[in-house]
Amino acid sequence: MNLYDLHPNPTQAPGYEKRLMVPQIAYEEAKRRAKESQGIKGVRGKGKRSRDLEPAIAKDGESAYNYANHFIKGRWPFGEPAIAKHPQWAYNYAYHFIKGRWPKGEAAIATHPDWAYYYAERVIKGRWPEGEAAIATNGDKARLYAQYVIRGRWPMGEPAIAKDPETAGDYAHSVIKGRWPMGEPAIAKDPETALDYAVNTIKGRFPLGEPTIAKYPRAVDEYEEEIGVKL
Repeated sequence: MNLYDLHPNPTQAPGYEKRLMVPQIAYEEAKRRAKESQGIKGVRGKGKRSRDLEPAIAKDGESAYNYANHFIKGRWPFGEPAIAKHPQWAYNYAYHFIKGRWPKGEAAIATHPDWAYYYAERVIKGRWPEGEAAIATNGDKARLYAQYVIRGRWPMGEPAIAKDPETAGDYAHSVIKGRWPMGEPAIAKDPETALDYAVNTIKGRFPLGEPTIAKYPRAVDEYEEEIGVKL
């Protein structure tokens, strides 16, 4: 949002003359100009660049990425230093524009579990040791990394995976394909996950989860029917 648009007299607002030095405001101004130029004969409209604003836009990763996306329609070397500092925009830049590894942005990408996972899975299409420390801090992304990138158990990520009932249950079922004692305390906290773990993963009684299952009549009925135990 451009706060100057909310001012009753923008030209009198503090800093108005220097507003276009702010990357976000410069980018919004570039969009405004492009929209304004639509319909003018000989002007390309949405993709028309505002070269005088580019030095300011290039200072901010998000603004630089959006400018590359909407105006350059591809790589924009001038904006890459700022883009490379932000995990999300560095990943998106590599995936959408470079369409391959981008060493310049990898240091930033490797600090964030979400973007490190997506970079490994969609860009590298394999294990990425540099990003594993970050990925291992997030149970959901650690489970996905094990399942779709490593395609097997990943001990480094298991402590985080084991903290959440659904994530632990999915890991036991889809990766370990059997009983997983480390994840059972979390699994046992959620009735649906505990039921699914008993019926579809270990295919037998799950005593640790029975007190939780017993609180939900619908889960009790299925557990008793499938496992053959009266709660």
